Amino acid sequence: MATVANAVDVIAEELHVPRGRVHQLARRLKEVGALPVGRGRFVPKIEPGHVVSLIISTCTDSGMANASASTESYGALRYGGLRRGGLDPDNYPEPVKYNFYTAFDYLTVLFEKFAFEDGEAVRGYANCQIAFSKNWHEITVSFDGKRECSFIEAGALADHWQNPAIHHCTTISGIAFGNIARRLFGGK
Repeated sequence: MATVANAVDVIAEELHVPRGRVHQLARRLKEVGALPVGRGRFVPKIEPGHVVSLIISTCTDSGMANASASTESYGALRYGGLRRGGLDPDNYPEPVKYNFYTAFDYLTVLFEKFAFEDGEAVRGYANCQIAFSKNWHEITVSFDGKRECSFIEAGALADHWQNPAIHHCTTISGIAFGNIARRLFGGK
């Protein structure tokens, strides 16, 4: 059974982020209900979506005061900036085809593949990279160095920089993402 404390330890170790920082972000997410809170002897178990929220918060780190708002806004990004209902999901590219309206949905399903499917099934996902842009809201997932899908704010251009001067982002590898999933949920 994975707990918030387990997730904090594993995320800090796999992403090489100070444990105290991840712990503070987890506490902020607990305060707004994005992570479960224990009561007395009751230690709540966490679900893959909780861990994805903590990973998003860690990678988009926009300060303690903005942790929950940042996690929520990045998680709500739409594929290609489309508004809900703006395009039939059956016309989406293959990795986004299955009703992945938001970045949170997409990352949660990818996380669950690593956590619960056998090693052979997820081998192709291990070569992915997940980039979290910090100076504008965008999450990009690439496989084999090729941009597979981009989740951005509605109306933004998916293939254009929103700031012409600099692009500051945090990129995590599929291997680190998968290690977190397997270590917390015992994937094969």
